[in-house]
Amino acid sequence: MITIVEPDPRWISEFDVIAARLRGVAEVGVVRIDHIGSTSVPRLPGKDVIDVQITVANDDSLERVAAALAAQAWRRRADINRDHHVAGLPSTPTEWRKVLLVEPEGERRVNVHVRVRGRANQRYALLFRDFLRTHPDAAEAYAQVKR
Repeated sequence: MITIVEPDPRWISEFDVIAARLRGVAEVGVVRIDHIGSTSVPRLPGKDVIDVQITVANDDSLERVAAALAAQAWRRRADINRDHHVAGLPSTPTEWRKVLLVEPEGERRVNVHVRVRGRANQRYALLFRDFLRTHPDAAEAYAQVKR
C-alpha cells in the first residue's frame, strides 16, 4: 500500500544531509546529485521517501558508484534496473537504464537513482521536477491524481 502524506518542509534539509553523505561515498564519476520526486517540489504531497538522483558520466561510473554505495550498506534493488519509457522520448533501452539503491537497514527511507548524464531518464527526472516547481496548477492537478 502506498501512503501519500502532506508536504513536509523538512524534506529539503533532509535531502541536503543525505546528499552530503552520498558525496562522501560516491565521488568517483559523479557529475551531480539532485533532489527529485515529489519531496523535491514545495507544497506537493507525496510518499515520505526522499528520492535522490546521482548523475554519473558513463556506464562504468554507474557501476563504480553503485558498488561504492553498496560497500556502505546501501542496498541495491537488483529487480529494478531501468525506468519506464516515457512517450515521445527515445525508446532505446540504454536511455532508461539505471541502478536503484535504497537506504541502509533501519535508516530513513531513501531511493537513490543512479543514471548516466544526458540519457532520457536522467533528463526527464529533472525536467518533470522543474516543471512542477514552476507550474503550481499542474502540481496541484498531479497532487489530486496522487491522492
